[in-house]
Amino acid sequence: MQRNFTWDGEKIAETIKEEKRKHTPKEILNHLDGLKNNINQIESSLEKNKEQKKQLESDLKQVKEIYKDLEKFEKDCEQIQVDKLKSIIADIQDESIKKAVEKSEETISKDPVAYSDNQKKQLPYLEYQKLIATNPKVQEKISNRIIKKYLYEEPVFENPF
Repeated sequence: MQRNFTWDGEKIAETIKEEKRKHTPKEILNHLDGLKNNINQIESSLEKNKEQKKQLESDLKQVKEIYKDLEKFEKDCEQIQVDKLKSIIADIQDESIKKAVEKSEETISKDPVAYSDNQKKQLPYLEYQKLIATNPKVQEKISNRIIKKYLYEEPVFENPF
């Protein structure tokens, strides 16, 4: 391939002279075989994707059916978990309050000027929430959804501080 550049007004024109290429019958046949293999691979891949799609649709249908069957128990299960959480909180409340006060005082004493008065007031409550949430009994018996909702978003206990 030969290239020539010439001025054409304000632009440079590029002229490409094409080369004449000759291919042997062997090269053509080899190239055709390679293209045929590519076609077969692509068609095979498309067929696999169709099968995967069918399998995914089947799996989705099955999961939705199981979800629908279990969903009717959700409200009662949540209530049982909330009641269990309240029971555990009642058992560990006194110890958690004491530890929360100690931890918050320890944290504040490390750098008292780093906290505003409001933060100092809130810290024991935040420690209390964390201690309840990380208590082994709570971790073992209460679902993450219940912990998140009923300890942080809509606490089932009053602020003891």
